[in-house]
Amino acid sequence: MLRCLELKRKIYASLAIVIFLVALAFCLRILNIDKEFTGDEQTLVSISKLPLHGLLSELKQREVYPPLTYILFHYWLVLNQSAGWLRLYFILFGIGTCILIYMIAGEYLGDRCARIALALSAFSPLLIFISQVSRSYSDSAFWMLLSAFFMLKIVKGEDNIYSRTGYVAAAAISIYTFYFSALFICIQLIFFLIFQPKKWRYFGKTLLTAFAIAAIFLPWIPSALGQFRNTSSIVYDWSDKGFNLGPFRFGLYARNMISLIGLDPSFMIFQGGVTKHFSKFLLAGVVFSTFILGSAFLYHCYRYLKSAFPGPSEKPLIWFPFFLSLGPLIMSWLTAGTLNVLPNARYLVAPHALFLLLISVFVCSIWLKGRRYGMITLSLILLIFATRIPYAVSPEIDYRGSTRFLSEHLPGTACLICIGDCPALPGKSNLVVIEGKYVIMNERKSGYLPLPEEGLMSFKDKIRPFYSAWLYKVYGHYEVFGLYDQIDRLLKESGYKSIDTVHFQNIDIVQYKKDGAL
Repeated sequence: MLRCLELKRKIYASLAIVIFLVALAFCLRILNIDKEFTGDEQTLVSISKLPLHGLLSELKQREVYPPLTYILFHYWLVLNQSAGWLRLYFILFGIGTCILIYMIAGEYLGDRCARIALALSAFSPLLIFISQVSRSYSDSAFWMLLSAFFMLKIVKGEDNIYSRTGYVAAAAISIYTFYFSALFICIQLIFFLIFQPKKWRYFGKTLLTAFAIAAIFLPWIPSALGQFRNTSSIVYDWSDKGFNLGPFRFGLYARNMISLIGLDPSFMIFQGGVTKHFSKFLLAGVVFSTFILGSAFLYHCYRYLKSAFPGPSEKPLIWFPFFLSLGPLIMSWLTAGTLNVLPNARYLVAPHALFLLLISVFVCSIWLKGRRYGMITLSLILLIFATRIPYAVSPEIDYRGSTRFLSEHLPGTACLICIGDCPALPGKSNLVVIEGKYVIMNERKSGYLPLPEEGLMSFKDKIRPFYSAWLYKVYGHYEVFGLYDQIDRLLKESGYKSIDTVHFQNIDIVQYKKDGAL
């Protein structure tokens, strides 16, 4: 009787911890929920508001994302269109992701590992950030993790019609949500081929699984091939950006590793690039240290899992979290090297979630040496995560703050120079917009050409009446590929000198005055 009561008490205590952590995860994800939308988010909202036929047509012409998020979001918008409600759709998928991480960890290594994984996912800056982004990242991560959950059941021996059907459905839905999911699913299928028993019937099951996923996605393939012409990432050649050494893109590797750990995307972003802020010697040391510490961490986890799964038939379980967290990352690096693109931190949400499983394994291994040591280790990791939460919930680009500053401080004697679109400033007529038709990249797509004669004369005529000029710099490809540097040179050639810079999140407002007006 006493043993039964003690068991019930433990179950209720465990359930209370889980409910508390899920509630905490929700509270952290609704912080600053009414923040402004970025241009990409506004694109998703505007397309999703269209009738379904127009939605699909517009999606094929303007976007490079599959249709499922837009279709489901279309019906979500019918209920309400407030900013908080729009973000809530993706926040709910973010909470679902936390619950799936808990379920995968519990299925993998038991209740303690599951609760640790849930605590880590609740505080993860990357998961919090992604939950508030109105793009196909949070929901696609949910479907990828659901496929991983069914995959784990198959690996553990529950290879039945229910697990296979659940896996195929989740995998196909994830690809219909975000194309990066294909890399994740590809790694899973490779895992099956390597670690399944070497018998023809298992090989046949893997092929049938792959064909089933492909068959479900087949109706959208012609549209997907057409969409790849719309992608903006392939327009730019990123191969020589950041900290590189020959063909090795060390800055990219280190930044993606940090994203895999779970720090928010802004953690490694510096206006002008890291090489303008830190010496290459220091950066090389950081990259080297990242790989050494990462390798030591992975080896420690491997040693622990090898003891937790000692049987020969359990070898696939040892490699399960390594393959599913590091495999998509390595494949994305190979893709980046082939296409000269830049894998974004937000693409790595599902691999990061599986990496949280590895961190949970690490904490569990410390826990065996003493409960106190395990608690201290977990607390330190959560503290590191907590320090990044304010950045994860802040606006990705502070349009609101910069616009308010300009409305209050831009004098009538100064012009505001923007590329493309300017912030909305009612009553301000002193805006100088550099038209997009004059902004042309070189043949290699690695930098911007000088403004053509017509654009150059137009620009100089517009700024001539003003004694001061303010340059509105939004961090992104215009800065990375040198267009703002070009505008800076033109202003200095026209007699202006920079006197001050006001910083906002991913926006700089650089103030210039003519030499005679100083």
